[in-house]
Amino acid sequence: MSSYTIFSICESERNVYPHPKNYESYAIRLARSIRKNGGKYSDIKIKMWYGYDAPPSAESIATLMELGCEIFGGECPYPNYPVYNKIEACQMRFDTDYAMWMDSDMYVMGDLAPLLECDKDILVSPDQKSTHRWSSSEQDLLWEKIYSVLNVERPPKNIPCHLDGLVGNFYFCSGLFQFRTGVEFPEIYKQCASRILSLGGPFIENFTQTGLGMAVHKGGYSYSLIPEKYHYFYALHDRKLAEDTQIVHYQDNRVTEIKDGDWNVI
Repeated sequence: MSSYTIFSICESERNVYPHPKNYESYAIRLARSIRKNGGKYSDIKIKMWYGYDAPPSAESIATLMELGCEIFGGECPYPNYPVYNKIEACQMRFDTDYAMWMDSDMYVMGDLAPLLECDKDILVSPDQKSTHRWSSSEQDLLWEKIYSVLNVERPPKNIPCHLDGLVGNFYFCSGLFQFRTGVEFPEIYKQCASRILSLGGPFIENFTQTGLGMAVHKGGYSYSLIPEKYHYFYALHDRKLAEDTQIVHYQDNRVTEIKDGDWNVI
């Protein structure tokens, strides 16, 4: 039977790009939701990472440890781009067969087993905004440049977007993904994202996402797409939850439809 780890970030609030988030309190909410609603995997191993320049409070660390989380700190290589820290978190040592990254501003509402139990190297989300923003044909010249710089052959356009169902370029959302720990994915992901970040230009905003697709393709990994009900973007659906939502990516505190009593407990 395969084993799994969920990992995320528990940093204190950062008032920098792209917008401030209180990862510290979000991490507590995420851990509570896993423990309460994760079903078969409610007792899954959880690791939380933070940059030394934005440590969580002692109180938050104590709460996370009470929830059975392991806490790790490290250097933030790009303080102005704290989203890079998910890539640093990927470099942690995992003693399970698989590791799943979850943005801390997510809330588990249902059994995790159908999501976690995948026999592919990588489990990824097609980006809900990708077809008309980043992976559309209108962005082909930018994609050509990135693939050329990274010396990677460009894959076919065959990834459907959740939002409109159209097929776009090879591009995923980095808010939720899983990888088999026996492959070199974390190292390749870091190489791709760091290279894209160093180039500057229009891809900086989404370098962790652009780098994710590049890493999956460059590594030649087998992959599977995550169904939308396991990565439901609340803000993109007129702030309404679908009835079958299993994991909501709320992105702020204004989710009014979650009836779970623990939603309001940080």
